[in-house]
Amino acid sequence: MFSKNGCFGIIKNQNELFFYHSIDSDPVKIEIENKRLFQQVLPSKTRLRFPNPISDSNVLPVCFQHDIFEGGSARYFTFLNLNIEKRTAKWASWHYLNEKDFPFHMRGGFERPPVIDNIMLLNDEVYIFTSGDSASVNKWGMGYYGIVKTTKKGEIIENLLDSGNLKMIDQKKRGVNGVFSSSQKYVILTPVFKNDEWKGKQKLFSLESKELIDIEFPRGFGKSPRIIQHSGKYFFVYLWDTRHFAICQEK
Repeated sequence: MFSKNGCFGIIKNQNELFFYHSIDSDPVKIEIENKRLFQQVLPSKTRLRFPNPISDSNVLPVCFQHDIFEGGSARYFTFLNLNIEKRTAKWASWHYLNEKDFPFHMRGGFERPPVIDNIMLLNDEVYIFTSGDSASVNKWGMGYYGIVKTTKKGEIIENLLDSGNLKMIDQKKRGVNGVFSSSQKYVILTPVFKNDEWKGKQKLFSLESKELIDIEFPRGFGKSPRIIQHSGKYFFVYLWDTRHFAICQEK
């Protein structure tokens, strides 16, 4: 799902999407062009993964997988050029992060790029949260994670956050997942395990100050509140204890 100018759309698959002008409107079906001379833009076995595409333009970054050895993880990204007024959509070229740019990347017997948790396009530059190399994080933990800024071809411009080699600390399993906020101000970081230094608590990474921020929730939010998004001045929080949602303003 993605939002544009107060409207929203759903990318059904690599061939079509539906756009809604309001929650009550009938969807507008748009066919996605995937043809290039003598071949398709995206590989034939592409499986799109659906963290919400975050973008400041009509070009949407989208994650996908196309290899059975990827363990269900997205390791590639493409761009969808979208024109709502003309009702056209077209896939552009696809790319991946080079494992040689990540010194702690383990091949596991065969070559595979780093996992892409989430992706954002801002000022014509690509921001990616990678959760390392493992296809089975719950079993083995992550080898590393980080936030990088790249060109549209996946070439590293800047390392914004680097966990280092998580396997060399001790025998504990570690790992963090990251989601870019709709406001394009933060990366919402959620630990996978509760027995490491994070103790299961979320943090924010500010894309403006490039600092990690500890989160303090209001009283009465229970033991495990979770930020799920940030837009404008507000954080959207899910309260696990009561199964309710809350909206909080940053202090």
